[in-house]
Amino acid sequence: MSLLTDLEERLIAAGVTTSIALARVPDDPDEVIALRETRAGPSRDMNASGLPALESRAVQVFVRAGKDSGVATAEAIADTVFRALSGRHFVHDYGSDPREHYDWVLANHLPHHLGFDENDRPIVVMNFRVQRWGDVT
Repeated sequence: MSLLTDLEERLIAAGVTTSIALARVPDDPDEVIALRETRAGPSRDMNASGLPALESRAVQVFVRAGKDSGVATAEAIADTVFRALSGRHFVHDYGSDPREHYDWVLANHLPHHLGFDENDRPIVVMNFRVQRWGDVT
């Protein structure tokens, strides 16, 4: 599975009810959380097969609220996301597939009001660094 779907499921498990979009920011609905993977630094180690271990990943979280809801609504949604993800260690189990271990999900900064989109809807962003365990044998 992907990092974005793992984080989406983590948000849902934490009680987030706002619509979540993966890898894109849709025009609708007005209130949305968009998770987008961005460039990250190199992995900290490689396994015996030359594949990443202690893999470094990065995710940008883009939160938008309705025009009439105001910045406070976008900030409240972003704060919920921040609390659900920041500093977390978790294991995602895919049933018969191997389990994904995430050492940590660390925020690069607090949620920040970026401005407004072309429809005057407030936007709040935050960026996370993610380290995924790997098999180092």
